[in-house]
Amino acid sequence: MKEPTSDPSERVRFASDFLDFFSDRHASTHAAFFKDHVKSGMSILDCGCGPGSITIDLAELVSPGQAIGIDIENAQIERARMLQDARKVSNVEFRVGDLNHLPFNDNTFDAIFAHGVIEYFRDPVHAFSEIRRVLKSNGVFGARHGDWGGFLLATKDPYAKKAFSVFIRLMKRNGGNPYFGRNQVSFLRKAGFSRIISSASYDCWTPTLETARKVGHFMKVYFRSEEFVGPVLRHNLTESTTLEKIQLSFDDWGEDQDIFAAEAWGEAIAWKS
Repeated sequence: MKEPTSDPSERVRFASDFLDFFSDRHASTHAAFFKDHVKSGMSILDCGCGPGSITIDLAELVSPGQAIGIDIENAQIERARMLQDARKVSNVEFRVGDLNHLPFNDNTFDAIFAHGVIEYFRDPVHAFSEIRRVLKSNGVFGARHGDWGGFLLATKDPYAKKAFSVFIRLMKRNGGNPYFGRNQVSFLRKAGFSRIISSASYDCWTPTLETARKVGHFMKVYFRSEEFVGPVLRHNLTESTTLEKIQLSFDDWGEDQDIFAAEAWGEAIAWKS
């Protein structure tokens, strides 16, 4: 997801909700499959670090080693630096940077992490090749990416279900792969990684009604944002009347006692030979 580019007030509001939502991610939950391979003294890069909450957790694991987080969005980096100041973690640096053109020399990092970013790329093999380039020999890479073919949703509102089918169509239209989680091992091999261990997990969006309300609010903001609405209508991915009903469907998401939603993720640990 990228920040919408229409009305400035809408842009600021969306960015704030977006960053708040993703700041709840931590290494203990979203990098659990990778944590045991991250050791004190390592240098580590977090590609597509977002608001930095996972990156700072990884920095604490590698201390006194150095961590760097990069993201293409300046708003994400600004938020990450604020979180770094709040948590008083000194061995991490945040930079604006493009994963497709990493601003680092070959063989720089002992470990690299990427979460929920390469699934949106048109050429994932190139991105994985860039990661492999800056990874040291015998360095380790952890990748976790979504797979919408495994998405679980129980809701009384049929338009909430339609929302995610429209999102999948938009993701494909933009060159992304909604089923990347199950295919990333293949892309890793094409990028030159040979030793790979794969796994899978789920993130539950609705463990409590309080959390469901928070997720519903984020979805309401996203599905009403120009980033989503503009291309959906421009490319005729659904009708405007259906879109209006989709937007309304998230108003009462956290009031549904039977609501359940869980996102599927493919995971892989790969070493550079």
